[in-house]
Amino acid sequence: MTNKEKYIQFCNERFDIPIFSQPWWLDAVCPESWDVILIERNGRIVASFPYFKKKILKVFTQIGMPKLTQKLGPYIVYDFDKYRESKKIHYENEIYDAIIDELPKYDSFIMNFNWKYKNWLSFYWRGFKQTTKYTYILENIKDYDILVNDYARCKKRYIQKAKEKLTVKYDLAKEEFFSYFSNVIQERKDYVHFSRPLFERLYDTIYELNVGRTLYCVDEEDNIHAIFMVVWDKECAYFIVAMRDKKYNCSGGTEFLTDATIQYVSQFVDRCDFGGSMVKSFEQSYRQFGTRQTEYYTIFKHNNPLLKIIRDIRDYAIRN
Repeated sequence: MTNKEKYIQFCNERFDIPIFSQPWWLDAVCPESWDVILIERNGRIVASFPYFKKKILKVFTQIGMPKLTQKLGPYIVYDFDKYRESKKIHYENEIYDAIIDELPKYDSFIMNFNWKYKNWLSFYWRGFKQTTKYTYILENIKDYDILVNDYARCKKRYIQKAKEKLTVKYDLAKEEFFSYFSNVIQERKDYVHFSRPLFERLYDTIYELNVGRTLYCVDEEDNIHAIFMVVWDKECAYFIVAMRDKKYNCSGGTEFLTDATIQYVSQFVDRCDFGGSMVKSFEQSYRQFGTRQTEYYTIFKHNNPLLKIIRDIRDYAIRN
């Protein structure tokens, strides 16, 4: 069996492998460009590390993050009491060392680890660096009455205002969804960071597997105010794509749709991840829904100094 074949079987046996690490997800967002490292002990898989590899400028090899994929990184099987901290860390360090040894050659490595994994010492000892980022998570979403009490007053006002004029609908067709998203992005003088074929593959897959849905809200004239795509695994729901037409910034559509989405996914999971964002305005909005700020790590390493210079220039241009 190939590593991919073993990994598919492994994922079928484990209930808590995150959606972004699932083989079908990777087939949708980066077909033929992903692989997986498996760490085995006594004939059993004890850890997995899926990764995406691409070319930059047709010269440099990067191990990075696929589009529309929030987090990847390791998944570790703990065969002992994981709360025995010293043993847990020693075990993780061994696993990480084995993973690093199996990485293919690369010029650049950058990956967002799942927020569950806080120990990255082995990567540090092997020359990698880390930056801390934040996502915003809602817990216990099944108890809506308690949940809504933690909404900021401004969110409650927006939701109430929107309820009087807007209606939430489901299953916006993939062509309409992508067109709406790209049109609004272009109006903002920005560009779409993922391709139409990629989005449509992912759309088709999540509907086929019943692990995601699109929601949108419209006014009485059927004008779309905001759109969302949400997906979920066994433990958590995730906001993947969201967009609001700036003409309706004050309609409350985004708040109304967020609230409706939380209520909808609560039938499947008890936790909702708003997605990491270091943008100040997004952070404030996410926090006002009563979310818990949760740190996660971006691990990176540049083996080719020329590529690091190119990335620094690009990042400076984006910021300015």
